[in-house]
Amino acid sequence: MAAKYLASCAEGLEWEIEESFRRILTETISLEIANVIDDAQRCNAGLEHRGHVVGLALMCALDAVSSYGYRQEHMRQFVANHFPAEYRPHAGKLYGMYRNSLAHSWNLFQAAIYPGDEPISSRGAY
Repeated sequence: MAAKYLASCAEGLEWEIEESFRRILTETISLEIANVIDDAQRCNAGLEHRGHVVGLALMCALDAVSSYGYRQEHMRQFVANHFPAEYRPHAGKLYGMYRNSLAHSWNLFQAAIYPGDEPISSRGAY
């Protein structure tokens, strides 16, 4: 009887954690990224030359989400396990080169965000 009760409590807790995570993703992260994009489009008649602002929001969101499930090298692990295959070779570089460069240096000297739908790629040495 106690085992059934504990299993029931665990299922309830898992549902609460899942629901909390879903709310964090939708109500804070996804909606705020949409707000950043909408604001950039409204103020600039498009996203041209606004890639840094959008990229910063996306990289910080990826950092936060990946921290929920992984600890050391959290972003690398998250990308390697949950992103499409073409991102996996770049998983180790996304945190330092993209996230940290965007958040702390306000630039990407060794990396670029293209305006179209180009796939992730490595052009040159990094």
